[in-house]
Amino acid sequence: WPQLKSAKLAGKNIYYIEPPRSRKEWLDYCKRKSQEYLASQTWLQEKIKTKKMILYLFGTTGPIVTLDNSTNGRELFLKTLEHLKKIENAFIIIKPHPNADLKELAELIKQAEMDNIEISLMHPSVLANYCSFSISNYFSFTLADAWFAGSRTIEYTFYKQALLRATNNQSTYPAYVDSFLQSDEADGLIKILNSNVKVYERDFYADIPRNDLTKLLDVIAN
Repeated sequence: WPQLKSAKLAGKNIYYIEPPRSRKEWLDYCKRKSQEYLASQTWLQEKIKTKKMILYLFGTTGPIVTLDNSTNGRELFLKTLEHLKKIENAFIIIKPHPNADLKELAELIKQAEMDNIEISLMHPSVLANYCSFSISNYFSFTLADAWFAGSRTIEYTFYKQALLRATNNQSTYPAYVDSFLQSDEADGLIKILNSNVKVYERDFYADIPRNDLTKLLDVIAN
């Protein structure tokens, strides 16, 4: 990050603050909101009792900078839905990006001939509290929100080869991705989603560096 490098060269004091999405206050707030939302949604209460819940974080049907030039968001979405058909007793909640074309999204779901899908505009940090798995076709920080909520995160994608070499065959943000799969690893995706994983508490203090908030507040206060 050029600003950080510049600050170091200038001999400035630098403070590393954990991402706000990882703070206990925010996570506790999302858990409270998830219970409030659940109480108001009869359909969701019924699905949670009997179904394997999967959160699908949908972005765009167009080209995506990280993806191989031979594909796009639409093709990966339809391919992913075909794989999700093979998951036993699954129910999928699709959380679209605020800029997503909802009409086009509904048409693609209809094209896939799936009736075990619900589109929700609720915040992903709330929805992920009910979902054992969260999947996306490219890295988005909504995937990090799901990770902090305790959902097993999956990036099922088709990166450019140059990018794969740069990331050592990992996600661009591997800290928040439990399983990184290229689109030719469908068997691995299906195996993961057919496993019995439940939402769990993250030991994110061990996974994400966090340290200097108190030091920074002391400096500001003085």
